Amino acid sequence: MPLSNPIRDTTLASPDLELHVVHTRHNGNLAPSKFTLRTAYPFTVEYECPAWVATLVARSDGKTTALEHFAVGKREEWIPVDLSDDQFAGTLGELVSRGILEIEGFGPPRQPNGHPELLGL
Repeated sequence: MPLSNPIRDTTLASPDLELHVVHTRHNGNLAPSKFTLRTAYPFTVEYECPAWVATLVARSDGKTTALEHFAVGKREEWIPVDLSDDQFAGTLGELVSRGILEIEGFGPPRQPNGHPELLGL
């Protein structure tokens, strides 16, 4: 079996993932200011990230490749225009290695009864 290239694979947000958003006042209005991704399986992780990473993870539905997300994000400007391909690939690697994103065919094993321990994260 050939080695996978995560940038060309479809990405899927972990089914146990939670996105926590903190809003703070900015110019008199509440605006999102802090984004934290949390999961307890396959690892217990709290990952504070920029808005574009939260958007990438939210859009990772298992149908779109990371490369397609990168192109759309640049075009729609939810990924910073100055973010390089290498920086994007590095962030993608971090998200996969922390269990936040899964790539097709390489997800962690699942227990048939789910993970009730996640509720207490």
